[in-house]
Amino acid sequence: MPEPSQGLPEHFRENNFDVLRILFALEVVLFHANEHLGTDLAWIRQINIVPGVPAFFFVSGFLITASFLNSGSLKVYVQNCVLRIYPGLIAVTLLSIGFLVACYGPGWLFQNVSTIGVWSVAQLTIGQGFNPKLFREFGVGVVNGSLWTITVELLFYVMLPIVILVGRTLRRTQATALLMGLIAWGFYVLSIRDILPAVGSKNLGDYLLLTPLTWGWMFAVGMLVYLNFGWCYRHRHGLGIGGILGMVLIWVLSTRSSLPPELFEHQSNQLGLLYYLSFMGVVFWLAYAFPVWKLTGDYSYGIYIYHMPVVNLLLEKELPQLVTCLAITVLLAVLSWHLIESPALKLKKKKLSH
Repeated sequence: MPEPSQGLPEHFRENNFDVLRILFALEVVLFHANEHLGTDLAWIRQINIVPGVPAFFFVSGFLITASFLNSGSLKVYVQNCVLRIYPGLIAVTLLSIGFLVACYGPGWLFQNVSTIGVWSVAQLTIGQGFNPKLFREFGVGVVNGSLWTITVELLFYVMLPIVILVGRTLRRTQATALLMGLIAWGFYVLSIRDILPAVGSKNLGDYLLLTPLTWGWMFAVGMLVYLNFGWCYRHRHGLGIGGILGMVLIWVLSTRSSLPPELFEHQSNQLGLLYYLSFMGVVFWLAYAFPVWKLTGDYSYGIYIYHMPVVNLLLEKELPQLVTCLAITVLLAVLSWHLIESPALKLKKKKLSH
């Protein structure tokens, strides 16, 4: 249970995370659209050196820790998390069903209503990775494959109060968060190296990569940055410059020799530890070292959750155009924010302005 709010750290609200999250979401959209719509532009493949998903995990760890510690109660924390995630999730689930009907007709919907019902329940709980065989012929074969990260996020939201509670009980909150991160990184290494045993037709690591047990270390970095916000803010320029130098050095070294991926991987969601720390130093610097750019809405979540159903619809309708995909996705995100997400967030008991 959170202690009564002691207030956010000085300068916490003075950030550009809204802008950065839109850029992270657009990176994901561009990468997936380029891959699936056949555009195959080299410059889009290269922007994966700053992948959006790992950056989202860092920012979530940072902001959700702030939210929990300043919510005043566990009930308020849960309500706020639900109001941020589920209105958009409900909307994209209904939209996805609408796209399926647009492609296969109302009769198909009624013939498969039970399967679609089970899938919908999975989408609206913590089973976003569930994809029945029924959908394997639709678009890329998965209705909304990007939503696996929502499962990871939701499970992290559940784990965070436990980590904080254990840390407070031991009077070692930061040490507990660090230990959680190290344990998760250990499972991450085992998973990406395919060391774990097989479960059915897949390696156990394939399943663990859908949980915070492997990605939790990225959230833990965000947690630790928040818990040490004063120090990080004072040294933000050093973190940014050092991060840039670290990213460049790792990139140069990787072109000349084979480096352990768990430390140095620099061009995928499965980033190496040292590259990730460098990258997140740059992210924090960009968030706090420049004048705040205020936006009219937080469109990043909508851009992220709507883009793959749009990609699938364009493939089904034989309109594989990257620009069209971007335009429709951004339009849906803007509408979603103003008509669904923002009204829902007004119901929050306690808000963090960021």
